[in-house]
Amino acid sequence: MPLIIADHLGEGHILLDLQGDSKVAVLRELCQAVFSNQPGPTLEQALDAMLEREALGSTGIGQGVAIPHAKVPDLDELRIALGLSRKGVPFEANDDQPVRLLFMIAAPVNAESRHHLQVLARLARMVRTPRFEAELIGLETPSNIQRFIRDLELEMFENAPR
Repeated sequence: MPLIIADHLGEGHILLDLQGDSKVAVLRELCQAVFSNQPGPTLEQALDAMLEREALGSTGIGQGVAIPHAKVPDLDELRIALGLSRKGVPFEANDDQPVRLLFMIAAPVNAESRHHLQVLARLARMVRTPRFEAELIGLETPSNIQRFIRDLELEMFENAPR
């Protein structure tokens, strides 16, 4: 199975210091990183899709983590962004704690649901590992974060005993 997270999380999609102080503001920052100056959907189309999904229920999974995700019209490939908020953002998470770590997943409307769900499942497992947040927060560059995620994905899903 390929590295679906590491292969879709480019360095330019890793934001080390989200400035927004609301759910909408940080989702806008993440969408801007992924959809500005790119072919396909506009930032507004992507943000609208994310907000429509959030209206169904918060994607804040607790422990300072949110995994906002949506199928975005006119998108031809999976795109993933990661944002860190040093101050935390109210996100209506299931534990009512502010979110500091956000993984945003944008999937094509016509994509196999299984692929989108596989990304969600992997991320949910990865962020729950005891070392994940502590190690990630200590990394200071997008390239180091990308390498850490690639190594963890390999360790957990590719090189794990079957």
